[in-house]
Amino acid sequence: MKLIVGLGNPGKEYEKNRHNIGFILLDEYIKKFNNIIWKNKFNSLYTKININGEEVFFQKPLTYMNLSGNAIIEITNFFKIENKDILVIHDDLDIKIGEIKIKANGSSGGQNGIKSIISVLGENFNRLRIGIDRPKNENIINHVLGNFSKEEFEEIEKIKENAFNIISDFISGKEINNLSSKYNIKKNNKKNNKKNKNLEPKLRKAKLKDLEEILKLKDNAVNYQKQKEIPQWDQNYPNLEIFNQDILEEIGYILEFNGNIIGYAALSYKKELAYENIKEIDNYSIIHRLMINSSFHNKGYAKLFIEKLIRISIRDSRFTIFTDTHEKNESMLKLLEKTKFIYISKINYSENTERLAFRYKLGGF
Repeated sequence: MKLIVGLGNPGKEYEKNRHNIGFILLDEYIKKFNNIIWKNKFNSLYTKININGEEVFFQKPLTYMNLSGNAIIEITNFFKIENKDILVIHDDLDIKIGEIKIKANGSSGGQNGIKSIISVLGENFNRLRIGIDRPKNENIINHVLGNFSKEEFEEIEKIKENAFNIISDFISGKEINNLSSKYNIKKNNKKNNKKNKNLEPKLRKAKLKDLEEILKLKDNAVNYQKQKEIPQWDQNYPNLEIFNQDILEEIGYILEFNGNIIGYAALSYKKELAYENIKEIDNYSIIHRLMINSSFHNKGYAKLFIEKLIRISIRDSRFTIFTDTHEKNESMLKLLEKTKFIYISKINYSENTERLAFRYKLGGF
């Protein structure tokens, strides 16, 4: 008995996304079999095919990528499928387009679908990793949720035969380690990729020892707003007590570059009074108190910061993210436009505090 899982997001709008290469290859592979009937069960679409005497289940989770493990644990528990008999097909940013790798176990490598599966199965299951390449001039979320270009599809066509041979060999019972040596393609420029990765600002949770630097950053932001005549923050807000509470609640995040704190923000999952009128959203996150040292403005760091916070929210299955800013904060308004936030309404935190509220939603509106 074998289980072949293709990872992706359900829905027509995601069909040709890079993130959906698992769905794409699974659908292509089973085209050669007749009378395929997909069943909607186990939080997924699945079908069973007898291949040369082997009972093989093919599954496409309908939970969205970040919760793929929920679907897989249901089908494996029901049919008593062992981890060694599972092969998961998924996209991989750290492999070039047109390359594939087989992996028998290990960490998620940052792939949220794999991370979800690990949370329910552990690390010991087989993966067929399909390269989609890490973007150079595009944020990662837009890249993985973007459609393959014509040139990229041509590269995918070239690896289909190998990918299908791997699936067939796995079903026939061939050892995964033997498949690795037979089909894996080595990555190039590993040293250069590591070097470039080290130059990117790092996101981490804020700590109490960071408070002094956070307050300096806040003073820098207040001075910048004064110069631009933006009546958003002052010396009383945000203050030490608020930052201290953010850290204790583990919602404060630091953007660090070369050992220096250049950005701060809070990412909250709590309901806020100002957003109570948004009844249709049960689980959402809010980005508060976003600030970047003015020396790093217009260099892409603020955009990178927001993108990293979005990824954390999506990782935690909060697919809708809200934030707000003052109507005179032009740099923030431009930043929100660049990061695909859409204006929704005005909100009031207090009688004298009016803000413009914006919403980001995975997959659009």
